[in-house]
Amino acid sequence: MELSARDLAFLEHEPTKIKEERDRDGKDRQHATSLLGRIEGEIEWKNELKQNGETNVNAGP
Repeated sequence: MELSARDLAFLEHEPTKIKEERDRDGKDRQHATSLLGRIEGEIEWKNELKQNGETNVNAGP
């Protein structure tokens, strides 16, 4: 599945919320942290492509 930068920004919200909720199960928070890292990495990668003038920023690595 290819996600746009906008999709990734939207998806970034929920894991951030879960990660910050201290009353959540530790496994849920750990999974959210892992997922958030992947989402943030994808956002950073897409931003680098834009800065380098790539035209197809929705293509995956």
